[in-house]
Amino acid sequence: MIKVSLTKIFRRRFRKRITDQYLRQRFSQRLKLFTHNPHNRTLNDHQLGGKLSGFRAFSITDDIRVIYHQDSPNKVSLVDVGTHTQVYGKSNS
Repeated sequence: MIKVSLTKIFRRRFRKRITDQYLRQRFSQRLKLFTHNPHNRTLNDHQLGGKLSGFRAFSITDDIRVIYHQDSPNKVSLVDVGTHTQVYGKSNS
């Protein structure tokens, strides 16, 4: 099982961006799936490149992503969450 820690930035962005109850529930479901099987195809987990090289992402919905860093084989730190534009775009507000 994967151990997950939440960075301060992740917590702040989650509170600001994920306000809908449905999205919060979906996040909880996907995070549970991720901790038990990070390679589940439903998550669409993938390596990132460019300015986010060294990070990975998985999907909450078609447009909502979670960016994380693999700290060790069994530990990750969640660093960002939001729409595709919010996490990959020029503005990370």
